[in-house]
Amino acid sequence: MGGGAALRRRADAIAAAVRTEHDPARAAETLRCRRAPSFATVTQTLSRWLFVVTLVGFGVVFIVPRMVEFYRLSQSSEVTQGEVTETFPENHDTCKYRFVANGRSYEATGRHCGRAPIGGSVTIHFDPRDPTHSTNEDPHAAFINELVPFVLAILLGPMIAAFGARRGRPPAAG
Repeated sequence: MGGGAALRRRADAIAAAVRTEHDPARAAETLRCRRAPSFATVTQTLSRWLFVVTLVGFGVVFIVPRMVEFYRLSQSSEVTQGEVTETFPENHDTCKYRFVANGRSYEATGRHCGRAPIGGSVTIHFDPRDPTHSTNEDPHAAFINELVPFVLAILLGPMIAAFGARRGRPPAAG
């Protein structure tokens, strides 16, 4: 319905309340049930939506670039063997590795290799056009691993915020 119909319904509700309630205090109470949401309710709703927008923004800034890189590596990458040069088991089980591509040596940081022995062998997938883009994981599996939670957050985040915003409102007067 358009805005005119909503205004007409509101005017009819006010007129009915005034007609049926001979006591001005009761008429005011009847109308109070149909008032606009309070400042606190509006603030709470906005803060929930701001939280969702912040999460999505975080995903776009930090997760999407990794997803794009994993996707590109899953489409066209070469495989070589690299060597673990440093390990960081306390930092999300990461390591630094070195590999040779196109006659040049490259270093990068990898995941799930923090407990590998230094000097140990690790399989590296790299972009043949730009070997600075590499991973020690299966790029297709890594892409799916990043994609699933991101899509779930995009789909479920707004629904959760909308449910929470709706939960804070009083039921609509009939």
